[in-house]
Amino acid sequence: MRRLRGHERVSGLEQLTGYLFVLPTFLILGVFVLFAAVYSLWISLMHYDPFFHTVYPVGLSNYKYVASSRLYWFSMLHALEYTG
Repeated sequence: MRRLRGHERVSGLEQLTGYLFVLPTFLILGVFVLFAAVYSLWISLMHYDPFFHTVYPVGLSNYKYVASSRLYWFSMLHALEYTG
């Protein structure tokens, strides 16, 4: 094993080996974090009727409903007071 000093260049094979060691981390991150975030966004744009088991798109109306809710802003105020 050789030691690098200063600004010596790393060979292409050593660079490839480094990328291959990091690749599983990025794959796991992509599957469990990015997929979950995108899927959560997708679900938030839908309405689910549990009685009839129907799902239909509602767009941003879910966000509009939450933003106009006094209870939501009241709870956000309490969360900011608690964390601040």
